[in-house]
Amino acid sequence: MLDFLKQKNTEKLNDKDNGFNEDLIKVLQNLVHIESHCIDSWIKTKDDLWLQVNEEARKDRTELLDLIVKKSEGEEWCLSKHTLVVILGLIELGNRKYSSGEIEEGKKYFDKAGKWLGIFLVKNKL
Repeated sequence: MLDFLKQKNTEKLNDKDNGFNEDLIKVLQNLVHIESHCIDSWIKTKDDLWLQVNEEARKDRTELLDLIVKKSEGEEWCLSKHTLVVILGLIELGNRKYSSGEIEEGKKYFDKAGKWLGIFLVKNKL
């Protein structure tokens, strides 16, 4: 396991409780997925409404991600966005396996999602 995951960090985002942080992470994950679905819908329909919804989702996601990710010279902002997508994708895969009766396989995906959530939380000092 990555050594930095063993660190204990009690700092809280903007002095909010951990529930706020968890809800914010879920909102961010879903905004990224909304962006993806909007582009998929635009490709299928060519209805420009989907591009407008996509732009609104991007604006909100950018604003909210700035609450978590500290500005740096590295790629941390973009990596954080992609990490959130990976976490949600792993949860979806776990749900599919679990609900189809492949309980242990589903748990493996949930464990991977937990690992990546830990990486996200530690790297962003949550």
